[in-house]
Amino acid sequence: MVAAPARRAGRSSAGSAAPAVCARGGDRRRCASGYCLGGDTCRAHPTEGSHPVARIEVVTHVEAPPERVWEVLTEFERQGDWMVDLRSIKMLSEQRAGVGVAVRCYTDILGVAVRDDMVVTEWEPSEVLGVRHIGRLIAGVAAFELTPTELGTRLVWWEEVDAPLGGIGDAVAGLVIVPWVTKVFRRSLARLKRISESEVRAGGA
Repeated sequence: MVAAPARRAGRSSAGSAAPAVCARGGDRRRCASGYCLGGDTCRAHPTEGSHPVARIEVVTHVEAPPERVWEVLTEFERQGDWMVDLRSIKMLSEQRAGVGVAVRCYTDILGVAVRDDMVVTEWEPSEVLGVRHIGRLIAGVAAFELTPTELGTRLVWWEEVDAPLGGIGDAVAGLVIVPWVTKVFRRSLARLKRISESEVRAGGA
């Protein structure tokens, strides 16, 4: 786990050249989700029978430089310090930085612990952290986007997650899950903001 973020043209999520068009005619990654990977994974031109997508976006401003916010974001094993709904997190990969980092989380969704396996698909330090959810119940794409400002960092967290069970899942997601998760994400970003800003003050920045 929104308004389509403006993605950088000419790069794929793994840092290689982006395709000129996706397999279904989309212009590079300028698709409805803002995250076209080409082939059959393009969400702008989904295959027949593909699941609906639940869209969430939250934004905050952090009075700390992007480098500091990035440090907090990418300390994966400490994400429980600020992610309100995170029950546990385990590293599945030996690497701790860059495209290919894999983690397994158990996330609280309406009181139920749901397994959420993720792999990092985009890693642009102090700019973009992109992930793909690859679990059986939670599947989709997400990103944290950092933009420097005069007073710190504008931080955007967006998610696009497949809603299971077709139209029924889409309705449940739209009426129940998306509003609830949006509130949780806002609380999480408020925590991340406090942590990032307190570390800056402690460091004398």
